[in-house]
Amino acid sequence: MPNDGNLSPWLEEQQATIKSLSAGFTPGPGVCADFDQSLRQNPDAARLVQDVIPKCSAARLAGFVTLIVGSTVEQRLVELKSSRGKSLRKMIYPVARKIRSPRAQEFVEQAGKAFDVRREGLADHCFGLLLVRRYLKFRTGIEPTARELAALLKAGLAASGRPAALQNVDHDLLRRNLKNYEAKHAHPLATGERCAQIIELSGLTT
Repeated sequence: MPNDGNLSPWLEEQQATIKSLSAGFTPGPGVCADFDQSLRQNPDAARLVQDVIPKCSAARLAGFVTLIVGSTVEQRLVELKSSRGKSLRKMIYPVARKIRSPRAQEFVEQAGKAFDVRREGLADHCFGLLLVRRYLKFRTGIEPTARELAALLKAGLAASGRPAALQNVDHDLLRRNLKNYEAKHAHPLATGERCAQIIELSGLTT
């Protein structure tokens, strides 16, 4: 870990690890078609279908959302974040104690917030949806609404084979959960560009 605060090599290691999380998840045949059909039949997804998804990697997005709802990847990402945070702290804390500069202390504080996993995983799918929301805004400049994110989740549930009766997503509850989640876990390292790399280069195909 460089002492100048350059996190690029460390972030590349995280990208490789996140990619490996999807290795054991193989979307079934027709996932992309089922995902697309669900969105087209949902009035809340009209803007997504017309203006947002055409500017993104549709198949990768469908695979990633289906992965979120159809596997334990979210909990595994929380566990990964916790373990990587501990490793990072072991490297930067001794250096920060020696340097004792305001910049070093600020970096330590930011790292602590970035890897705080307390209460994470309690609100279903918030971590994954945070990545999706930032990805869509990065690729299109459009901030998806809670209704649109709920439509994406519903499409993922449909694509994962969940019965129609179990595909309902409360967008008001989702909005509150996301707001509370992001207030506690801002994830400053999860930039739009990084989210695009996670979603588009994760190896998920449908």
